[in-house]
Amino acid sequence: MIERLFKAAYGLYALTAFVILILVLFCPLLITVPWLPVRRFIGRWAVRSWLFSIGVKFRIAGFERLPTEPCIVVCNHASYVDGIVLTAALPERFTFLVQHRAEQWPYVGLIIRRMGVRFVNREYPRAAAHATLALIREARNGGSLAIFPEGTFQMDPRLLPFYSGAFMIAAKTGLPVVPVIMRGTRRFFHDGANKEDLSE
Repeated sequence: MIERLFKAAYGLYALTAFVILILVLFCPLLITVPWLPVRRFIGRWAVRSWLFSIGVKFRIAGFERLPTEPCIVVCNHASYVDGIVLTAALPERFTFLVQHRAEQWPYVGLIIRRMGVRFVNREYPRAAAHATLALIREARNGGSLAIFPEGTFQMDPRLLPFYSGAFMIAAKTGLPVVPVIMRGTRRFFHDGANKEDLSE
């Protein structure tokens, strides 16, 4: 009973810290600052500040192997926080691909649009193809992309089949594909969440 109460209290604290630090303090800056690289810098350090404030270790291994030239990062998908954690890990030059429903989320949709994400509707092949062509143009113009090729996640801890978009973009543009592994986010608000080590 005490353990359950502690976990509930920690979860409430983590959620409160998220609302205050990110939604109240940092997100208004993301809305008002006119320069995309600065907005992404703010978003990156907002997430890192939140993780630090709730006692979660954030560790990046192998960052020196990330190319300085344009590339496509592909990452496994395990939880709802994967996108913001990867945002905190990658440099500001990376543009994220996000499922189209997120654009309609109240307030959050506005924030991620201000972060310069690109949306894709994988339910309709024509819409997905249109989004892929736009990303190919962005990549050819020197952009770096961050993509979760599974498109979604499930509780069963295994990789889902990959969508081909990231690899099609790489084939069309010649950009290198950089595999990234994210660990720890699946159990972020469950057992051991207060001491979980997040690593990419």
